[in-house]
Amino acid sequence: MKKRVLVGAILTLGAANAMAACPGVSIDAATVLPGKAISDGTSNEVHCSNGDLVEIAEGVGHPVDPTRVVGSWSASGSDGSDVTYNYSGGDSFTFTVRKNGSNYNFCRGGNVDIVSTLPSGSCGGAVN
Repeated sequence: MKKRVLVGAILTLGAANAMAACPGVSIDAATVLPGKAISDGTSNEVHCSNGDLVEIAEGVGHPVDPTRVVGSWSASGSDGSDVTYNYSGGDSFTFTVRKNGSNYNFCRGGNVDIVSTLPSGSCGGAVN
């Protein structure tokens, strides 16, 4: 009996530690993300309300690197805080999103992968 209690306590602490590694408050991604960009210094992708994921790149009409649709995004999870990105090349990633002060943490496996302020972005003019 004591072994079961100890194992249960260890498992509970392990789960709490994994959740603690993704700081912040859960958000409803379907409500918060449309019209917002992930701007993490390496990419600038906007969550369009129709489910498209648009990379701003050099801008609308740029001859070499135009604003374009690079995939899709969708929210899921019991509290709506999981976001799945499906890129046109076949890659797919799922993150749990948490608001932490003025930043949003995008976590996988309990670790913060991306931190963004979620600036407003535009999906207008994107090419497929």
